[in-house]
Amino acid sequence: MDTFKARLAGSDLNDHVDETVVLVGEVLSHDGSTVVDMQAADGSNVRVIFDAAVSDLTKCIEVTGKVNADGTMTGWTMSNFGDNFDLKKYGEALKVMDAHRGIFQG
Repeated sequence: MDTFKARLAGSDLNDHVDETVVLVGEVLSHDGSTVVDMQAADGSNVRVIFDAAVSDLTKCIEVTGKVNADGTMTGWTMSNFGDNFDLKKYGEALKVMDAHRGIFQG
């Protein structure tokens, strides 16, 4: 069975250092290789440094990776969520999941 991975807002990352998490956000910039700067659903800016080059990013992406002590993430996997993903509604869903952790943490 897979280990639980918390879905977080960017402002929650510092509470999960060295943990595996999932972050969804809008791509602000991409260096064309391994570094992606993104804005999370709560408006926080997060730098993700992938182990390998990523390409063909859409406007919104989901990243699974490890939170680093400096507030960045080491990205392991990335999924495109398209150019029309409603990040505001996703942020609202995160608040509901946080309020009802017992249901969503299995």
